Amino acid sequence: MNKKRSIAIGAIIAILTITSVVVYYYIQLSPSRPNVVRHIFKVKEIYPTKPSGREWFINMDNPTADGIFDPGSPITKQADGSWQIEGRQTNSKFGNEVRMNVNTLPGQEP
Repeated sequence: MNKKRSIAIGAIIAILTITSVVVYYYIQLSPSRPNVVRHIFKVKEIYPTKPSGREWFINMDNPTADGIFDPGSPITKQADGSWQIEGRQTNSKFGNEVRMNVNTLPGQEP
């Protein structure tokens, strides 16, 4: 009876040791997670703005008023305050293409 008990205890110790070693090396070898940055709207940023970098936010009352937003096609304000854009008709597989640009003002770094 003592022999079976000793084998069982030895097996448990071996399993715990192996598990501890695997967990330790997994933690050591896994890449460190970058700090999660959230901007003013509390949305997680995939590519955070560089320090002192330029940020742009759309003016929903008049999107093109800033002179740097180019919707590329006519936009129409909807009754709910959103904007609708008509894409450019092309012969490509995408049909009505929408290409919007936020440009950089002259003399500013992108």
